[in-house]
Amino acid sequence: MFDWIRKLVNLVPQPRTPTYQGLFYGRNAGMVVNPATILTHATVWACARIISETIATLGWHVMNNKPDGTRERSLNDKLIRLLNSQANPEMTAFTWRETALLHAMIYGNHYSEIVRDGGGRPIELWPLDQVRTPVTIKHNDAGELRFCVSAEDYEREIPAANMLHVHGLGSDGHYGLSVLQLARRSIGSGLAMGEFGANFFANGAHVGIALKHPGKLSEQAKDYLKKSFNAAYSGPTNVAKTVVLEEGMELERLSMTMLDAQFLESRAFDVLEICRWFRVPPHKVADLQRATFSNIEHQAIEFVTDTILPWCRRLEQEVDIKLIGYGLQVTKSTRLNIDTLLRGDVMSRFNAYEKGRLGGWLSANDVRRLENMGPIENGDIYLQPMNYMEAGEERPTTGAAAAPAEDPEDTTDATTSATAPEDSAVTVLRTPPWRRAHG
Repeated sequence: MFDWIRKLVNLVPQPRTPTYQGLFYGRNAGMVVNPATILTHATVWACARIISETIATLGWHVMNNKPDGTRERSLNDKLIRLLNSQANPEMTAFTWRETALLHAMIYGNHYSEIVRDGGGRPIELWPLDQVRTPVTIKHNDAGELRFCVSAEDYEREIPAANMLHVHGLGSDGHYGLSVLQLARRSIGSGLAMGEFGANFFANGAHVGIALKHPGKLSEQAKDYLKKSFNAAYSGPTNVAKTVVLEEGMELERLSMTMLDAQFLESRAFDVLEICRWFRVPPHKVADLQRATFSNIEHQAIEFVTDTILPWCRRLEQEVDIKLIGYGLQVTKSTRLNIDTLLRGDVMSRFNAYEKGRLGGWLSANDVRRLENMGPIENGDIYLQPMNYMEAGEERPTTGAAAAPAEDPEDTTDATTSATAPEDSAVTVLRTPPWRRAHG
C-alpha cells in the first residue's frame, strides 16, 4: 500500500547514483565539501552523533494537561508507540529521531511525511531523503502552505498538516540554515589538515626533498631517478633507511617541517572551532585538554540546557502541532524527558531525595518512580516537619506547659508527674526526624 512512500525515502533501491549538486558543493582549502565528505571530519561526526544519539535516547512522554495547570503523564495514548517504539514498519523511533536530527544539522531541514489512518490519526512517520527527493515550500492559490516533493519521475504536493518539518535557526521562518553549510570553510580546513597529515606520513615524514645532480640529466633519467628514490625511501615502512647518493648528488629539503607549520596546534584549534558551530563542549568529543574536575560537571549541564534543550523544544512543538493538532493542544501535549541527562551520581541523588522527603514535597513512591522502581503500600504519604509553622502563628506548647498549675507552691519535679510520659511522647513526635537521629 505504501510502496510509493518506500520509494520516496529510498528504502527501495534506486537505479541511479545519488547526486549532491547544489548541496554545499564546492572547494574550501582545496577540499571538496559536500554531504558525502563532511561527515569524514572526525569532530563533525562526533558532534552530529552526540546530539542526535543523546536526544534519541530520551523518553518522549505524552502529557494530559489539567485545568489547574498541572500535567499528568498518559500511559495509553497511541502516540507513545509512534514516538518511542516504531515510527514506521521499517524504522524504529530511535532511528527516526537520529535521522531527523542529522538531516536538520546537515541540510538545515528535516521532512517526514505523516501517514494517517481513516480517522485522521497519525500512525507512521517516513523521513524524506533530500538528496534524491528535494523539498520546496510554497503557497497555493488559496494561500495554503504546501510542501513540493520532486523526483525524476514524479512531483507531489503535500499539505502542511501531513508534513513534519524540523529545522534549525533560519532567516525567513520556513527554511533552516545548515550549520555545515555556514561552516564549510572551517570544515574544509580541517579536511585539508587531515589530508596533509596522511600524505606527510605516507611520504615517510619527508615533506619535500630535492635531489641535486652536478650534471645535466635527460628527462628519462630524471623520471627514473625520482621513481626509484620514491620507491626506496617513501612510505611509513621505509622511514630511517640509509640513503645512498651517487655521482656527487646532494639531498636538500624544500618545505617547512610539521613543527614550522604548527600542525598539531592547528588541528587542536580545528576541534574547538567545530565545537563552537555545534555548541558542543569539547569534552563531549573527547577533547579533555581544558577539562578539570571543577568545570566538567557544569559543562555537561550547559550541554543539556544550551544544546540539547533547544532541539528538544523544536521537536516537541512541531509534533504537538502536526500530530496532536491545534484544537487538542489545550488538553494534550508531548515532552522529551531531559531529566535523565541531569541526574547526578547516586549519593547526590539520594541526598536530594532525602531533602525532598523531609521537606514534605516528595513521597516514598515519588522517589521510587524517579528511580524507575515500582510503588509500595502506603508510599504516597507526605511527611510534615513538626518544627515548621506558618509565619505569624504562635508556636504551640507541650501538654505540661499548657496545663494550669493546681498548686502554685507545688514544686514536684515535672519528670515525676503522671503526665510526664505523655508530654515526653508529644515532645518526641514534635521533634524532626533528623534531630531524633542525633539525640
